[in-house]
Amino acid sequence: MGIKIPVFILALTVCACLALGWALAEPVGAARLKYQTKPYDKILATGEDFKAGKANNVEIAETESGVELGAYGEGMAEYITPAVESFFPATHIGLHWKGKNANSAISVYLRTGNDGENFGEWLKLEVEGSDGPGGYASDEIFAVLVGVNREKYAQAKIEFPASSASRPKLNEITFTFIN
Repeated sequence: MGIKIPVFILALTVCACLALGWALAEPVGAARLKYQTKPYDKILATGEDFKAGKANNVEIAETESGVELGAYGEGMAEYITPAVESFFPATHIGLHWKGKNANSAISVYLRTGNDGENFGEWLKLEVEGSDGPGGYASDEIFAVLVGVNREKYAQAKIEFPASSASRPKLNEITFTFIN
């Protein structure tokens, strides 16, 4: 005639199985610790920020809308930012900048180090995107994210073309360190 199991025993068994399943699904020990990604942005946007770097054939001008960094005269112009320090060793660094006509006319490089004085080789950055929403041109340009070896310091180098009808200008450079 079949086995008859009292309803309360069946309910107790189901609850025990569910509880056991949830207990097994719960992380244990060190696995319960959550890894938190820490981003840190260092923004260079003032005349003082830019003057702390090294400028070769580059003018740093205070304007009513802020600071403009751009080539002056003839020939190649180059600007190297001061060493920027993160609060933690980074695994990746992102760089983006704002400016007028600053998307394709300039070349941007990044190098990293652990002490703020000794750096690796310059790495030319590829632009990830220079179009804003809807495909419209944007004054904010993002480079691809660069993997680094737990380093705390970075520098950027911007090369302005020897001659360019667009005369690119930078207003801001942002380093984003990620652990």
